[in-house]
Amino acid sequence: MFKYSGLFILTACVVLSSCNLSNTDCANPEKAFFYKAGLMTSFYDCNQTFIREQFEVDITNGDTIKNGLYKIYYKNGKLWQSASYQNDLLNGNGLVYDSLGNKKQKVSYKDGVQQGEALVYYPSGALFQKIFYQNGVLIDTSYAFHENGPIMEKTPYLKGLKEGSSKGYFENGTSMFETHYIGDIKHGQEKLYYKSGKLKSIAHFKNGVQDSLFTSFYKEFKDGTIYSKSFYQNGQIVGLYTSYFENGKKSLEVNYKAGKMHGQYKSYHEKTFMLQEHGEMIEGKRQGAWKAYYPSGKLQIILHYKDDKYHGLSETFYQENGQKKQSGNYENGLAQGQWSFYFANGQLAEQGSYVNDEKKGPWKYYNQQGNLIKEITH
Repeated sequence: MFKYSGLFILTACVVLSSCNLSNTDCANPEKAFFYKAGLMTSFYDCNQTFIREQFEVDITNGDTIKNGLYKIYYKNGKLWQSASYQNDLLNGNGLVYDSLGNKKQKVSYKDGVQQGEALVYYPSGALFQKIFYQNGVLIDTSYAFHENGPIMEKTPYLKGLKEGSSKGYFENGTSMFETHYIGDIKHGQEKLYYKSGKLKSIAHFKNGVQDSLFTSFYKEFKDGTIYSKSFYQNGQIVGLYTSYFENGKKSLEVNYKAGKMHGQYKSYHEKTFMLQEHGEMIEGKRQGAWKAYYPSGKLQIILHYKDDKYHGLSETFYQENGQKKQSGNYENGLAQGQWSFYFANGQLAEQGSYVNDEKKGPWKYYNQQGNLIKEITH
């Protein structure tokens, strides 16, 4: 979701540290200001070659009062900011530029307080934001625009805080999001959309924190085809999470506790809708025995986990006849000890030992008739 960038605040206060070069600390020449013909000027360098700030002043009874035009420059000589002062207070329009000379912002002040329309621009010069101030506080509806002109976001403000429905749009004019705010805090329903205009998700917020039912939808299929459902409490997903295939059949179901998977995990094959994998999650980690199945429903793998790592017996099976395909053990995610591999007819094909996931010692290899054909020592 788009967020507004903050306005660059014009330099409003200047400290006069010296009016004589002899008293200037040349490590910080920009702190020294020099008076000539109603102008105060500071420089980036001690040779007074590159102007940093310059503004019109009145000097009365030893007091320096900014009155008139104020300018500050980048080191490359490009104008950074310009504004006007009246009796030492910002008054009128202020402009901000980037170091290449492109206009970035236009703001207005009255008696030192930001008032009225403020504009922010893309480097191309296209309008990026339009916002409104009253006595230094954001009011009314603020707008953001795509670089080619269409509205990207509009958000209502009341006394400086977001209040009401904030809406976002893609360049083609279709909705991007709709979020409700109370006192600058999300509260109520939030809808997100795909660029096609199809609904992407529906969430609910309570005092700025996601709460209650969350539903997401497919991008590719008919508008409103549910992809997943889950529940939030105090900003964390809790209870049953379920995702679905296009036809509404379950693709995954798992329980959550305090934002982490906790409890039974089950996934399903897309074409047959048969169980694909199941096991137990504890605080976001796989634990104990897990089983995976072929689309036909036949057992494919039995694995054991400890803290999300393979640990214990691992076995795989052939789909055609259910015969064991391989068998061995893991310790903390690494293959250890004797491992055996089998042909589909049940005959031993290969056998040897692993140490820390690497083959070690003698490994024996057999043909499908059970005859030893070679032995390799690792």
